[in-house]
Parts: sequence; C-alpha cells; structure tokens
Amino acid sequence: MLNIQWGEPRPLRQAADTIPFPLEALPPILRNMAGAISVTTATDVGMAGTAILSAVGYCFTGLYRLAGKPDHTEPPVLYAFIIAQPSERKSPVMHFIKEPFDSFESEYNQEHREEIYKAQQYIKAMEKEK
Repeated sequence: MLNIQWGEPRPLRQAADTIPFPLEALPPILRNMAGAISVTTATDVGMAGTAILSAVGYCFTGLYRLAGKPDHTEPPVLYAFIIAQPSERKSPVMHFIKEPFDSFESEYNQEHREEIYKAQQYIKAMEKEK
C-alpha cells in the first residue's frame, strides 16, 4: 500500500489589508439602514451594505437595460454574496434586508388579490382550451 505524507496546508492567499465599506457613498436611507443593521446584529457594516446594494439593484432589473454594445443589453444586476464563518450572523442580516421586500409583496398581493385570482382563473380557462 502506498504511504503518502501530506505537508502543512498553505493558505490560498496571504492576509490583506481590507478597505472599509464606503458607507458614506450610500444614499442616507440606505446608509442609515446598513448602519442600524450592523449595530443591531453586531456585524461589520460591509455585510449589510453589500447585501443592500444587491437587493436595491434588483429593484431596477425590470425598469432599465444596460447596453454594452448595440446588439446586446442586460439588466443592471449586482451579484453579491456574503462569505463568513458559520454563526457569524449572516441570516439575521439578510432577514433585516429582506423584510421590506417581503412586507411589500404581502401588502401588494393582499390589495390585488381579486385581480390575481381573476388572472389565475383566466390562465386555467386558457389551458383547458388547448
């Protein structure tokens, strides 16, 4: 049987000086939200700030298109993900960021439930005709 000796693992990269999240670059309402989430969850403001930018950016995907070249457009999506050790309070941060979206969706659906129901019935009727 082959006996393999493993050496000490090497880090993929050396520790680097990090740049603080530019909280002052956010509009006041987002700056306040990121700061409040950071204080409430005892996390770095960059965790909330990055996730907020991604969430707010998603709001514009149906409104705008970016043209990188004349024959190609894409929605203005900012993809971001949070990398942290387990139990570093990622879920509570995301809960605070998702809450306004979830509330809006719930209220919208409640206010428009009759229209939604009619649309669902219309789709069912169209599927039966096929």
